[in-house]
Amino acid sequence: MLTPDQVQAYRRDGYLVVENVLTPRQLDTLHKVIDTLVQASREVTDHNQTYDLEPTHSADEPRVRRIKEPHNVHPAFREIAFSPKIAEILTPLIGTTSGIRYQTGKLNMKSAGYGAAVEWHQDWAFYPHTNDDLLAIAGRLGNDTTTLVVVWENLWAAAFAEAVRDRGGSVIAHDRIAAADVAAAVAALDDAAADEGSPA
Repeated sequence: MLTPDQVQAYRRDGYLVVENVLTPRQLDTLHKVIDTLVQASREVTDHNQTYDLEPTHSADEPRVRRIKEPHNVHPAFREIAFSPKIAEILTPLIGTTSGIRYQTGKLNMKSAGYGAAVEWHQDWAFYPHTNDDLLAIAGRLGNDTTTLVVVWENLWAAAFAEAVRDRGGSVIAHDRIAAADVAAAVAALDDAAADEGSPA
C-alpha cells in the first residue's frame, strides 16, 4: 500500500501521514459507536474497565476522558485494530507481519469545554520495557551505528530475531533457561511472598 517514497520519508522523518485509510462508512460507524458509549457512561459513577471519567462527569453531563481497550469494547474498533489494511501499512515500516504484535489500545477523548489537561509526563522511561523494544532502540540510534541488545523475555524472541535479521543484523548469542529452573524460581518467589505475608 505504501510507495517506496513514503517508506523513505518515514525512515528520514520518523513519522508518516497516510490519508484515507478508513472509509467514510467506517468513520460514520465509529462516530456512532463513540456517541453510544458516551451516552452509556451516564450509568457509570467511577472509573471501570471500560471508562476513565473526567472529575466533572455526571449522569446529566457525561464526560468521558478515555475508553480503555476499545477493541474489546465494540467490534467496530476491533475491525480497525486488526485490519489487514493497517498491517499492510505497518509491514514495510517495521518488519514482517510475524513481527507485528497488537499490544493494547485506548481512545483518548479531548472534549471541548471540559477536557482535562494531561500534565507533563515521560513515557520514554517505560517504553523500552515493553514489547516495542526494537522500535524504542531504533529511535535512539543514529545512521550507520551499531548496538548490543540484551533481551530477557519468554515468548517473542523469534519475532525479535527475525526483525533483527530483516534489517541486516545478527543474533550472535542466545541462551535458554530450562523450564524446570523457571518453575523452581517462580515457586521460590511465591514461597517468599507467602512467608512475608504470614503473621509473626
